[in-house]
Amino acid sequence: AKEKIRREVSQFIGTVGDYHVFKGELVSTSDFETKYGTGSLTVLKDDDGNVAKVWRKLHDLDTLAGEGDRVSFEGKVKSHDVYQGERVTLFAGRFRQTGSNNK
Repeated sequence: AKEKIRREVSQFIGTVGDYHVFKGELVSTSDFETKYGTGSLTVLKDDDGNVAKVWRKLHDLDTLAGEGDRVSFEGKVKSHDVYQGERVTLFAGRFRQTGSNNK
């Protein structure tokens, strides 16, 4: 039987401007102060090792999703960028979180 081969390099997810369903693991959330208040950046990876970032925290109903939690959401692909040599997809706009599976 063929085994799924993991890619060593992150690839872009979806098409800029389109909505895409993301399913994967929450890697980290960083909080920082801005002139508008506290901001958050959430970093995620899908099962193929592709990296996504969201400028917000993700919730499971009323509970914040944490590192290692599985999450899924539908969001708009805002941009494809390269950060420190790694391809990253940035999601923005309104989100429809479709679920999570906490540890």
